[in-house]
Amino acid sequence: MAGNSASTPTFGYGVAYPIPSAAGAIYNLADNNVATQAGPALANTPAATVLENALLANASDESDYFQQALNGGSVSSSGGGNLIVANATGANAFAGGIVATANSQLGTLADNGGPTPTLALLLNSPAINAGVTGLGVSTDQRGVTRDIDPDIGAFEYVSPIPPVIPAANLVSIQSVESANYRLIYQGVAGNQYVLQQTHVLLPAVWIPVATNTAAPGDGTATFILPATTGTNTFWRVVH
Repeated sequence: MAGNSASTPTFGYGVAYPIPSAAGAIYNLADNNVATQAGPALANTPAATVLENALLANASDESDYFQQALNGGSVSSSGGGNLIVANATGANAFAGGIVATANSQLGTLADNGGPTPTLALLLNSPAINAGVTGLGVSTDQRGVTRDIDPDIGAFEYVSPIPPVIPAANLVSIQSVESANYRLIYQGVAGNQYVLQQTHVLLPAVWIPVATNTAAPGDGTATFILPATTGTNTFWRVVH
């Protein structure tokens, strides 16, 4: 739900209820004194909100969630795995489970696939893999399969496949004296090449670890570097 708004409602015989300035993305109101067309007040039925893995953020008002009980009415709220950036306070606050209140890191409303536009989760969103499991919801709003650890909100973040570095020129990776790696890269004779490594691909921080010049004869560049036991290591060669 994006770009929604609410205005002051009028019930029964012209009775208006101004919406508080704190009301935001979800406003839950219970009033036990609203007249019907025939005159008597409505029955005291609690206004209940249940939110599971919901993301509430970026409301133009003071709060992303606000609940209110008037004239003897009652409100309740429950559920878990939610990200609510700006919850109301006291009796007006969402009383269910909130796992994060940090900046939601959402993209703009766009066509990300599926039948309706969605707000994509950005790479560092705290909503990623933070939802509760066991809700019986296997896909997001677009129809994308949920992970074992589902994301919060309507959008399931799928890690982009990192750029594939062509391996055609990588001749061999050999163990040397059981403590070092020998990497032989097929380049162009006389060109200088830099070997870089990283331990994480997303986001990758490539660190230069060695420099060598391709041999005049066969054009290979050889790199010898210590083995990193117990640590995932990725290499690339740049010119």
